Amino acid sequence: MGKFVFGVVVGVAGIVAGTYVYPHYGYMDMRADRPAGRIEQMYLNNAMDRYAERRAPGARNPFRPTEPILVDGIRLYRANCAFCHGGAEKPVADMRFSPPAPQFLKDAPDMPENQNFLIIRDGIRMTGMPAWGKAMSDEEIWKLVTFLSAMEHIDTLPPAAQAAWKSK
Repeated sequence: MGKFVFGVVVGVAGIVAGTYVYPHYGYMDMRADRPAGRIEQMYLNNAMDRYAERRAPGARNPFRPTEPILVDGIRLYRANCAFCHGGAEKPVADMRFSPPAPQFLKDAPDMPENQNFLIIRDGIRMTGMPAWGKAMSDEEIWKLVTFLSAMEHIDTLPPAAQAAWKSK
């Protein structure tokens, strides 16, 4: 029994040591021009989802998707988000992030609004997604979130919102 316990302890210590040594000494491929491995992608995507679920404020979006709010959200998106997440002129962005930035015209955001608010306000470490909380007010972030929630129906936005989306 003692040998078994010793083997388990040595095995666990080896895994812990390997988890430290592998990235610490530069064996982990950190290039941004290579896609993340399947395990890394799955682990980090799940970690980010669980983080957003746990930390997202309980607040509700104070805005309804009215035409003026959507127009404001579109202006904020075009100025701050379209470069990485795609826009009316270029539905798929050329940016090469690792992990890749979601392309919202191909796959509309489907997280709850409070989680989108958290991600925009606080950013996501090691992804290229900056924290906008010091550059935008909470009100502006909520307007942006309101537009993101409407992106799934981008072709049926009210006329002024359509015009703002398609303007150059």
